[in-house]
Amino acid sequence: MPKNVEGCRRRPARKLLFIAYSFPPLQSSASNRTWNIAKHLTALDWSVTVVTPATPVNLDQVHSVDEDAIRECGIERILTRPANPFDLPVQTNKIARFRSRCVRRILWQCGIESTFTWKRIAVAACRNLKPNDVDLILATGPPYLSFKIARQLSRQLDRPYVLDYRDAWTADPLVRKAHRRTVRLEGALVQEAAKVVAVSEGTAQSLDRKFRVSQKTHVVSNGFDACQLASVNPYRFEEFAIVYTGILFSPTRMITPVMAALRILDGLTNHDNLRWRFHYYGPDGKLVLDDATRFGIAHRTVDHGLTSHAETLSAVRGANVALVINSTSEQCSPGERGVIPGKIFEAVGLGTPIMLISPPNSDVRSIIREDCESQAFTGRETCAMAKFLLNKMQSPASREHRTPNDQYSWPNLAKKLNIVLCDAAWTGTHTSNRNVIASV
Repeated sequence: MPKNVEGCRRRPARKLLFIAYSFPPLQSSASNRTWNIAKHLTALDWSVTVVTPATPVNLDQVHSVDEDAIRECGIERILTRPANPFDLPVQTNKIARFRSRCVRRILWQCGIESTFTWKRIAVAACRNLKPNDVDLILATGPPYLSFKIARQLSRQLDRPYVLDYRDAWTADPLVRKAHRRTVRLEGALVQEAAKVVAVSEGTAQSLDRKFRVSQKTHVVSNGFDACQLASVNPYRFEEFAIVYTGILFSPTRMITPVMAALRILDGLTNHDNLRWRFHYYGPDGKLVLDDATRFGIAHRTVDHGLTSHAETLSAVRGANVALVINSTSEQCSPGERGVIPGKIFEAVGLGTPIMLISPPNSDVRSIIREDCESQAFTGRETCAMAKFLLNKMQSPASREHRTPNDQYSWPNLAKKLNIVLCDAAWTGTHTSNRNVIASV
């Protein structure tokens, strides 16, 4: 087995059972976090076994994590079948996607996750595990059904479990008020957990306000993998390129303020013959083009549609400015404060200057605070956005000496998580097993 410090296990001293519904080769933002957690923990003497559904579909072969990479890193998997035919995160045709959306919506209105049958499937797949096979259980959500699986396996194997919140659950500001039984369930799961991990300070504080768990809650943000991003080739745009990748939704993440700023920029650059284009990569091209037409800058806008992850990374690396929209609201609630788009870490890792749209009190602003080439704005600061972009065109920054903020690199984030997991395993395990866990 290759002795790569970044990705391979050196000494299997501690055994982690990782409950992750999204995991490679499935390509999604959730898979990015779960893969990096598993990959980099193996470099810190964890023997990682991932419980995840077998993924029959993968639409992005260029930058996907393949089976060889998983084996090379020493990661074991317990593969299950998906929860139901409507639950596949990747669908291959329009009819399947429409059917999936309909089923998901009906279940959501009833307060049920679309993966509700996976608990029985996953627990059954782990029936051959013995207590000595596991030192600690880590579950990541959504889907939050993973948390219930972790608790049940924890009781069966007499091992502690840790919850990893990629998003808030019942305190999620982007969804309707949760059922009271769901809130009670979350509270019970959190109270029984050895540790809780949140992706932002806002999410951690939201959990503490609701369940009083500040002493067991730790923040490990999302980040970037420099090794993966090193292979990304920049797309060669012919003109100054402003790039946005991702989805839009009303009322908090809309492109309208940006289009208003681009209309001002269009007026400022017409007489100077400065050539630029706004490029959109994602499923909401109609919304983008409608707003571009309304503001008279359709001639400056290019809709690339829904593309592979490899293409979007290439576009972000080749962009002069990467646009990240967290929220166009002027203020965010305590629950909204901790929402951080995962796309911002890709731009940070690729060294692309960022124009961030977010409320002043949101956690996401801290990510670019020390980057003099990036800047944050509220949705109303359209003139300031236009001036920022004009300055970038007139004085383009060299990227030769730009280094990403190492605070958000996965090797460093994994070290923070390692401390949390070791503490959880130590305090929640019988004395007879502590000598194994402590052998770092």
